[in-house]
Amino acid sequence: MKDINLIKKYIFYDVFEYFIDSGVENEKDRYLHQRGLISHTFSYPFSKFFLYFLDLIYKIKLKNNKANKQSIYFYADPLIYSEIVFELSKKYNLFFNNPLRVDKRLRFKNNTYYFPLVKQATDLTNGFLTNKDNEILKSIDQIKNTLQKIKPNLIVLNDNTYPINRAIIQVAKELGIHTIEIQHAVYSNEMKILPGLGTDFVYVWGEYFKKIYKDQRIRDDNSIKILGYPFKTNFSNELLPNKKLTLYYLAQGFQYQDIKNLDRLLENALYLKNLSNTLNVTFKCKLHPNSPKVLLDKVLPHIECNPLDQTMENAINDGDIFISFNSTALIQAAFQGKECFQLMNLPVESDNFEELGICKTFLDLNELNVHLTNLFKLDKNKILSEGNSIDDKYIKTFKCGPGMRFTNLLEEIESNKSL
Repeated sequence: MKDINLIKKYIFYDVFEYFIDSGVENEKDRYLHQRGLISHTFSYPFSKFFLYFLDLIYKIKLKNNKANKQSIYFYADPLIYSEIVFELSKKYNLFFNNPLRVDKRLRFKNNTYYFPLVKQATDLTNGFLTNKDNEILKSIDQIKNTLQKIKPNLIVLNDNTYPINRAIIQVAKELGIHTIEIQHAVYSNEMKILPGLGTDFVYVWGEYFKKIYKDQRIRDDNSIKILGYPFKTNFSNELLPNKKLTLYYLAQGFQYQDIKNLDRLLENALYLKNLSNTLNVTFKCKLHPNSPKVLLDKVLPHIECNPLDQTMENAINDGDIFISFNSTALIQAAFQGKECFQLMNLPVESDNFEELGICKTFLDLNELNVHLTNLFKLDKNKILSEGNSIDDKYIKTFKCGPGMRFTNLLEEIESNKSL
Protein backbone atom coordinates (compact mmCIF):
# COMPACT_ATOMS: atom_id res chain seq x y z
CA MET A 1 0.00 0.00 0.00
CA LYS A 2 1.93 3.05 -1.27
CA ASP A 3 -1.01 5.43 -1.76
CA ILE A 4 -0.41 7.98 1.01
CA ASN A 5 -4.09 8.89 1.16
CA LEU A 6 -5.09 5.26 1.76
CA ILE A 7 -2.32 4.92 4.35
CA LYS A 8 -3.44 8.01 6.27
CA LYS A 9 -7.06 6.91 6.05
CA TYR A 10 -6.29 3.55 7.63
CA ILE A 11 -3.80 4.73 10.25
CA PHE A 12 -5.45 8.01 11.23
CA TYR A 13 -8.79 9.02 9.71
CA ASP A 14 -10.59 5.69 10.23
CA VAL A 15 -9.69 5.93 13.91
CA PHE A 16 -10.91 9.54 14.12
CA GLU A 17 -14.26 8.48 12.65
CA TYR A 18 -14.42 5.70 15.23
CA PHE A 19 -13.87 8.24 18.05
CA ILE A 20 -16.71 10.40 16.71
CA ASP A 21 -19.01 7.40 16.37
CA SER A 22 -18.15 6.35 19.94
CA GLY A 23 -18.87 9.82 21.36
CA VAL A 24 -15.24 10.57 22.34
CA GLU A 25 -14.20 12.92 19.54
CA ASN A 26 -11.67 14.72 21.76
CA GLU A 27 -9.79 11.45 22.25
CA LYS A 28 -8.11 12.36 18.96
CA ASP A 29 -5.85 14.86 20.76
CA ARG A 30 -4.49 12.23 23.17
CA TYR A 31 -4.16 9.77 20.31
CA LEU A 32 -1.89 12.15 18.43
CA HIS A 33 -0.06 14.44 20.80
CA GLN A 34 0.97 11.85 23.35
CA ARG A 35 2.60 9.79 20.61
CA GLY A 36 4.71 12.48 18.97
CA LEU A 37 7.71 14.62 19.88
CA ILE A 38 5.52 17.69 19.55
CA SER A 39 4.07 16.65 22.90
CA HIS A 40 6.01 17.94 25.90
CA THR A 41 5.34 14.67 27.73
CA PHE A 42 7.00 12.42 25.16
CA SER A 43 10.65 11.40 25.40
CA TYR A 44 12.66 8.57 23.90
CA PRO A 45 13.22 5.68 26.30
CA PHE A 46 16.68 5.33 24.73
CA SER A 47 19.09 7.79 23.16
CA LYS A 48 19.46 7.74 19.39
CA PHE A 49 22.99 6.42 19.79
CA PHE A 50 21.84 3.59 22.00
CA LEU A 51 19.11 2.69 19.51
CA TYR A 52 21.68 2.54 16.72
CA PHE A 53 24.11 0.54 18.87
CA LEU A 54 21.36 -1.89 19.93
CA ASP A 55 20.30 -2.43 16.32
CA LEU A 56 23.89 -3.17 15.31
CA ILE A 57 24.42 -5.70 18.12
CA TYR A 58 21.30 -7.66 17.33
CA LYS A 59 21.91 -7.64 13.60
CA ILE A 60 25.11 -9.54 14.35
CA LYS A 61 23.39 -11.83 16.85
CA LEU A 62 20.61 -12.50 14.38
CA LYS A 63 23.06 -14.10 11.95
CA ASN A 64 23.45 -16.94 14.43
CA ASN A 65 19.72 -17.36 14.81
CA LYS A 66 18.48 -20.94 14.54
CA ALA A 67 16.78 -21.05 11.17
CA ASN A 68 14.52 -23.92 12.19
CA LYS A 69 13.18 -22.10 15.24
CA GLN A 70 10.03 -20.00 14.89
CA SER A 71 10.16 -16.36 15.91
CA ILE A 72 7.67 -13.98 17.52
CA TYR A 73 7.86 -10.20 17.70
CA PHE A 74 6.14 -9.51 21.01
CA TYR A 75 5.21 -5.85 20.53
CA ALA A 76 2.82 -5.84 23.50
CA ASP A 77 4.46 -4.92 26.82
CA PRO A 78 6.41 -8.09 27.75
CA LEU A 79 6.65 -7.18 31.44
CA ILE A 80 2.87 -6.94 31.81
CA TYR A 81 2.47 -10.29 30.04
CA SER A 82 5.51 -11.84 31.73
CA GLU A 83 3.90 -15.26 32.24
CA ILE A 84 3.02 -15.54 28.55
CA VAL A 85 6.43 -14.32 27.39
CA PHE A 86 8.29 -16.67 29.73
CA GLU A 87 6.37 -19.69 28.38
CA LEU A 88 6.92 -18.60 24.76
CA SER A 89 10.67 -18.29 25.40
CA LYS A 90 10.86 -22.07 25.83
CA LYS A 91 9.95 -22.70 22.21
CA TYR A 92 10.36 -19.50 20.17
CA ASN A 93 12.94 -16.86 19.36
CA LEU A 94 11.54 -13.62 20.81
CA PHE A 95 11.93 -10.06 19.54
CA PHE A 96 11.05 -7.06 21.74
CA ASN A 97 10.70 -3.32 21.40
CA ASN A 98 12.12 -2.24 24.78
CA PRO A 99 14.78 -4.19 26.74
CA LEU A 100 13.92 -2.28 29.91
CA ARG A 101 10.46 -3.85 29.91
CA VAL A 102 11.60 -7.46 29.68
CA ASP A 103 11.67 -9.82 32.66
CA LYS A 104 15.21 -10.22 34.02
CA ARG A 105 14.90 -13.99 33.60
CA LEU A 106 14.81 -13.49 29.81
CA ARG A 107 16.61 -10.21 29.18
CA PHE A 108 19.92 -11.71 28.02
CA LYS A 109 18.91 -15.20 26.90
CA ASN A 110 20.30 -16.45 23.59
CA ASN A 111 16.88 -16.46 21.95
CA THR A 112 16.02 -12.89 23.02
CA TYR A 113 16.50 -10.00 20.57
CA TYR A 114 15.74 -6.27 20.59
CA PHE A 115 14.68 -4.30 17.54
CA PRO A 116 12.99 -1.11 18.83
CA LEU A 117 10.45 0.76 16.71
CA VAL A 118 10.56 3.85 18.93
CA LYS A 119 11.80 6.28 16.30
CA GLN A 120 9.42 4.91 13.68
CA ALA A 121 6.47 5.31 16.05
CA THR A 122 7.33 8.93 16.75
CA ASP A 123 8.12 9.87 13.15
CA LEU A 124 4.87 8.31 11.98
CA THR A 125 2.76 10.55 14.20
CA ASN A 126 4.92 13.64 13.69
CA GLY A 127 4.68 13.18 9.95
CA PHE A 128 0.91 13.45 10.23
CA LEU A 129 1.00 16.37 12.67
CA THR A 130 3.39 18.37 10.47
CA ASN A 131 1.82 17.36 7.13
CA LYS A 132 5.03 15.65 5.98
CA ASP A 133 3.82 12.66 4.01
CA ASN A 134 7.38 11.62 3.22
CA GLU A 135 8.02 11.04 6.96
CA ILE A 136 4.99 8.77 7.18
CA LEU A 137 6.13 6.76 4.16
CA LYS A 138 9.72 6.62 5.43
CA SER A 139 8.56 5.36 8.83
CA ILE A 140 6.47 2.62 7.23
CA ASP A 141 9.39 1.59 5.00
CA GLN A 142 11.61 1.34 8.08
CA ILE A 143 9.04 -0.84 9.84
CA LYS A 144 8.90 -3.03 6.74
CA ASN A 145 12.71 -3.28 6.56
CA THR A 146 12.90 -4.29 10.23
CA LEU A 147 10.25 -7.00 9.86
CA GLN A 148 11.88 -8.32 6.67
CA LYS A 149 15.19 -8.47 8.50
CA ILE A 150 13.98 -10.38 11.57
CA LYS A 151 11.36 -12.44 9.70
CA PRO A 152 8.97 -13.20 12.57
CA ASN A 153 6.31 -15.85 12.04
CA LEU A 154 3.98 -13.91 14.29
CA ILE A 155 3.52 -10.45 15.83
CA VAL A 156 1.68 -9.98 19.13
CA LEU A 157 0.08 -6.62 19.97
CA ASN A 158 -2.41 -5.48 22.59
CA ASP A 159 -4.08 -2.66 20.67
CA ASN A 160 -5.14 -1.95 17.10
CA THR A 161 -5.82 1.76 17.55
CA TYR A 162 -2.54 3.64 17.88
CA PRO A 163 -0.70 4.70 14.68
CA ILE A 164 2.37 2.49 15.17
CA ASN A 165 0.22 -0.56 15.90
CA ARG A 166 -1.90 -0.01 12.81
CA ALA A 167 1.20 0.54 10.70
CA ILE A 168 2.66 -2.75 11.98
CA ILE A 169 -0.59 -4.57 11.20
CA GLN A 170 -0.69 -3.08 7.70
CA VAL A 171 2.94 -3.99 6.92
CA ALA A 172 2.49 -7.48 8.39
CA LYS A 173 -0.45 -8.07 6.04
CA GLU A 174 1.74 -7.09 3.08
CA LEU A 175 4.54 -9.42 4.21
CA GLY A 176 2.25 -12.34 5.04
CA ILE A 177 3.08 -12.24 8.76
CA HIS A 178 0.23 -13.27 11.04
CA THR A 179 -0.80 -11.00 13.91
CA ILE A 180 -2.54 -11.51 17.25
CA GLU A 181 -4.12 -8.86 19.46
CA ILE A 182 -4.47 -9.59 23.17
CA GLN A 183 -7.47 -7.86 24.75
CA HIS A 184 -5.84 -5.23 26.97
CA ALA A 185 -8.77 -3.94 29.03
CA VAL A 186 -12.41 -4.54 29.90
CA TYR A 187 -15.00 -3.60 27.29
CA SER A 188 -18.47 -2.47 28.17
CA ASN A 189 -21.31 -4.25 26.41
CA GLU A 190 -22.30 -0.84 24.99
CA MET A 191 -18.78 0.00 23.87
CA LYS A 192 -18.18 0.11 20.13
CA ILE A 193 -15.21 -1.81 18.77
CA LEU A 194 -13.08 -0.35 15.99
CA PRO A 195 -14.16 -1.98 12.69
CA GLY A 196 -12.06 -2.59 9.62
CA LEU A 197 -8.63 -4.12 9.10
CA GLY A 198 -7.30 -5.60 12.32
CA THR A 199 -5.08 -8.43 13.48
CA ASP A 200 -5.65 -11.93 12.15
CA PHE A 201 -6.71 -13.15 15.60
CA VAL A 202 -7.86 -11.56 18.83
CA TYR A 203 -7.39 -13.32 22.16
CA VAL A 204 -10.14 -12.29 24.57
CA TRP A 205 -10.62 -12.78 28.30
CA GLY A 206 -13.87 -14.74 28.13
CA GLU A 207 -17.12 -15.60 26.33
CA TYR A 208 -18.61 -12.23 27.29
CA PHE A 209 -16.06 -10.33 25.19
CA LYS A 210 -16.17 -12.82 22.34
CA LYS A 211 -19.91 -12.18 22.11
CA ILE A 212 -19.33 -8.40 21.86
CA TYR A 213 -17.14 -8.90 18.77
CA LYS A 214 -19.64 -11.27 17.21
CA ASP A 215 -22.69 -9.11 18.00
CA GLN A 216 -21.04 -6.10 16.38
CA ARG A 217 -20.03 -8.26 13.42
CA ILE A 218 -16.43 -7.18 13.77
CA ARG A 219 -14.94 -10.68 13.45
CA ASP A 220 -15.84 -14.20 12.48
CA ASP A 221 -15.89 -16.91 15.13
CA ASN A 222 -12.65 -18.59 14.02
CA SER A 223 -10.57 -15.45 14.54
CA ILE A 224 -11.65 -15.00 18.19
CA LYS A 225 -9.88 -17.18 20.75
CA ILE A 226 -10.54 -17.29 24.50
CA LEU A 227 -7.21 -16.77 26.24
CA GLY A 228 -8.67 -16.08 29.65
CA TYR A 229 -7.12 -13.75 32.20
CA PRO A 230 -3.68 -12.97 30.69
CA PHE A 231 -1.85 -11.61 33.72
CA LYS A 232 -0.01 -13.19 36.61
CA THR A 233 -2.09 -13.70 39.77
CA ASN A 234 -0.41 -13.44 43.12
CA PHE A 235 -2.46 -13.60 46.30
CA SER A 236 -0.61 -11.51 48.86
CA ASN A 237 -3.26 -10.02 51.11
CA GLU A 238 -1.69 -10.76 54.48
CA LEU A 239 -1.61 -7.67 56.67
CA LEU A 240 1.50 -6.99 58.74
CA PRO A 241 0.94 -6.42 62.49
CA ASN A 242 -0.02 -2.83 63.36
CA LYS A 243 -0.18 -1.84 59.69
CA LYS A 244 -3.15 0.29 58.73
CA LEU A 245 -5.29 -0.78 55.80
CA THR A 246 -4.73 1.22 52.60
CA LEU A 247 -7.62 2.34 50.40
CA TYR A 248 -6.88 3.27 46.79
CA TYR A 249 -9.15 5.45 44.68
CA LEU A 250 -8.30 4.71 41.04
CA ALA A 251 -9.43 7.94 39.41
CA GLN A 252 -10.68 7.93 35.84
CA GLY A 253 -11.39 11.35 34.36
CA PHE A 254 -13.72 10.55 31.45
CA GLN A 255 -13.21 14.19 30.47
CA TYR A 256 -13.55 13.28 26.80
CA GLN A 257 -17.21 12.40 27.34
CA ASP A 258 -17.95 15.49 29.46
CA ILE A 259 -15.57 17.93 31.15
CA LYS A 260 -17.97 18.03 34.10
CA ASN A 261 -16.94 14.48 34.94
CA LEU A 262 -13.75 15.92 36.42
CA ASP A 263 -15.85 17.68 39.09
CA ARG A 264 -17.41 14.35 40.08
CA LEU A 265 -13.99 12.71 40.16
CA LEU A 266 -12.68 15.38 42.53
CA GLU A 267 -15.81 15.08 44.67
CA ASN A 268 -15.28 11.32 44.93
CA ALA A 269 -11.62 11.67 45.84
CA LEU A 270 -12.25 14.27 48.56
CA TYR A 271 -15.15 12.28 50.00
CA LEU A 272 -13.14 9.04 50.15
CA LYS A 273 -10.16 10.84 51.64
CA ASN A 274 -12.29 12.22 54.48
CA LEU A 275 -14.02 8.87 54.98
CA SER A 276 -10.66 7.12 55.16
CA ASN A 277 -9.51 9.55 57.85
CA THR A 278 -12.68 8.81 59.83
CA LEU A 279 -12.17 5.05 59.50
CA ASN A 280 -8.45 5.28 60.33
CA VAL A 281 -7.47 4.00 56.89
CA THR A 282 -4.58 5.23 54.73
CA PHE A 283 -5.98 6.94 51.62
CA LYS A 284 -4.16 7.03 48.28
CA CYS A 285 -5.34 8.38 44.94
CA LYS A 286 -3.88 7.03 41.72
CA LEU A 287 -4.51 8.91 38.49
CA HIS A 288 -4.25 7.30 35.07
CA PRO A 289 -0.66 7.67 33.77
CA ASN A 290 -2.00 9.43 30.65
CA SER A 291 -3.93 12.00 32.70
CA PRO A 292 -4.17 15.31 30.81
CA LYS A 293 -3.11 18.63 32.32
CA VAL A 294 -6.74 19.68 32.79
CA LEU A 295 -7.22 16.71 35.11
CA LEU A 296 -4.04 17.42 37.05
CA ASP A 297 -4.99 21.09 37.47
CA LYS A 298 -8.38 20.06 38.81
CA VAL A 299 -7.30 17.33 41.24
CA LEU A 300 -3.75 17.92 42.43
CA PRO A 301 -4.31 21.18 44.34
CA HIS A 302 -6.83 19.36 46.55
CA ILE A 303 -5.58 15.76 46.66
CA GLU A 304 -2.03 14.48 46.97
CA CYS A 305 -1.88 11.73 44.38
CA ASN A 306 0.63 8.96 43.85
CA PRO A 307 3.30 9.58 41.16
CA LEU A 308 1.94 9.17 37.64
CA ASP A 309 4.69 6.66 36.83
CA GLN A 310 3.65 4.33 39.65
CA THR A 311 2.89 0.96 38.05
CA MET A 312 -0.44 -0.71 38.62
CA GLU A 313 1.40 -3.77 39.88
CA ASN A 314 3.01 -1.64 42.58
CA ALA A 315 -0.32 -0.05 43.52
CA ILE A 316 -2.07 -3.42 43.81
CA ASN A 317 0.71 -4.81 45.98
CA ASP A 318 0.59 -1.70 48.15
CA GLY A 319 -3.18 -1.41 48.58
CA ASP A 320 -5.85 -3.46 50.36
CA ILE A 321 -9.12 -1.88 49.17
CA PHE A 322 -9.68 -0.51 45.67
CA ILE A 323 -12.47 1.75 44.43
CA SER A 324 -13.01 2.95 40.86
CA PHE A 325 -15.66 3.49 38.19
CA ASN A 326 -14.87 0.68 35.76
CA SER A 327 -11.09 0.46 35.71
CA THR A 328 -9.54 -2.76 34.48
CA ALA A 329 -7.38 -2.47 37.58
CA LEU A 330 -10.41 -3.42 39.71
CA ILE A 331 -10.38 -6.79 38.00
CA GLN A 332 -6.61 -7.08 38.31
CA ALA A 333 -6.83 -6.29 42.04
CA ALA A 334 -9.72 -8.73 42.51
CA PHE A 335 -7.60 -11.48 40.97
CA GLN A 336 -4.92 -10.65 43.52
CA GLY A 337 -7.42 -11.29 46.32
CA LYS A 338 -7.96 -7.61 47.15
CA GLU A 339 -11.25 -6.08 48.30
CA CYS A 340 -12.71 -4.13 45.37
CA PHE A 341 -15.74 -1.88 44.85
CA GLN A 342 -17.25 -0.19 41.82
CA LEU A 343 -18.44 3.38 42.41
CA MET A 344 -20.76 3.84 39.47
CA ASN A 345 -21.72 7.49 39.89
CA LEU A 346 -20.59 8.99 36.58
CA PRO A 347 -23.00 9.60 33.66
CA VAL A 348 -20.97 7.30 31.41
CA GLU A 349 -22.06 4.00 29.88
CA SER A 350 -20.57 1.09 31.80
CA ASP A 351 -21.30 -2.48 32.77
CA ASN A 352 -22.44 -3.15 36.31
CA PHE A 353 -19.56 -5.14 37.79
CA GLU A 354 -21.74 -6.73 40.47
CA GLU A 355 -24.08 -8.17 37.83
CA LEU A 356 -21.04 -9.59 36.06
CA GLY A 357 -19.75 -11.20 39.24
CA ILE A 358 -16.63 -9.04 39.64
CA CYS A 359 -17.24 -6.99 42.80
CA LYS A 360 -19.94 -5.08 44.67
CA THR A 361 -21.32 -2.02 42.87
CA PHE A 362 -22.53 1.20 44.50
CA LEU A 363 -24.42 3.94 42.70
CA ASP A 364 -23.57 6.78 45.08
CA LEU A 365 -21.15 7.75 47.83
CA ASN A 366 -23.69 7.41 50.62
CA GLU A 367 -24.31 3.72 49.81
CA LEU A 368 -20.58 3.11 49.70
CA ASN A 369 -20.09 4.99 52.98
CA VAL A 370 -22.56 2.76 54.82
CA HIS A 371 -20.97 -0.41 53.45
CA LEU A 372 -17.39 0.63 54.24
CA THR A 373 -18.34 1.82 57.73
CA ASN A 374 -19.87 -1.59 58.49
CA LEU A 375 -17.01 -3.42 56.81
CA PHE A 376 -14.38 -1.72 58.94
CA LYS A 377 -16.09 -2.85 62.11
CA LEU A 378 -14.77 -6.31 61.26
CA ASP A 379 -11.31 -7.63 62.12
CA LYS A 380 -8.76 -6.37 59.59
CA ASN A 381 -7.70 -9.80 58.40
CA LYS A 382 -11.34 -10.83 57.99
CA ILE A 383 -11.89 -7.81 55.76
CA LEU A 384 -9.07 -8.97 53.51
CA SER A 385 -10.12 -12.61 53.55
CA GLU A 386 -13.49 -11.82 51.95
CA GLY A 387 -11.92 -10.87 48.63
CA ASN A 388 -13.80 -11.17 45.32
CA SER A 389 -14.61 -14.04 42.98
CA ILE A 390 -14.78 -13.47 39.23
CA ASP A 391 -17.54 -15.12 37.22
CA ASP A 392 -15.89 -17.66 34.89
CA LYS A 393 -18.34 -16.79 32.13
CA TYR A 394 -17.05 -13.22 32.17
CA ILE A 395 -13.33 -13.89 32.52
CA LYS A 396 -12.11 -17.43 32.06
CA THR A 397 -9.28 -18.79 34.14
CA PHE A 398 -7.29 -21.86 33.13
CA LYS A 399 -5.45 -24.05 35.62
CA CYS A 400 -2.49 -24.25 33.25
CA GLY A 401 -1.96 -20.47 33.53
CA PRO A 402 -1.95 -17.75 30.83
CA GLY A 403 1.47 -18.71 29.43
CA MET A 404 0.61 -22.33 28.69
CA ARG A 405 -2.87 -21.35 27.49
CA PHE A 406 -1.37 -18.87 25.00
CA THR A 407 1.08 -21.50 23.73
CA ASN A 408 -1.70 -24.07 23.40
CA LEU A 409 -3.75 -21.64 21.32
CA LEU A 410 -0.78 -21.08 19.02
CA GLU A 411 -0.40 -24.81 18.54
CA GLU A 412 -4.12 -25.10 17.83
CA ILE A 413 -3.88 -22.40 15.17
CA GLU A 414 -0.74 -23.97 13.68
CA SER A 415 -2.42 -27.39 13.50
CA ASN A 416 -5.24 -25.82 11.50
CA LYS A 417 -2.61 -24.36 9.15
CA SER A 418 -3.75 -20.84 9.96
CA LEU A 419 -0.14 -19.87 10.70
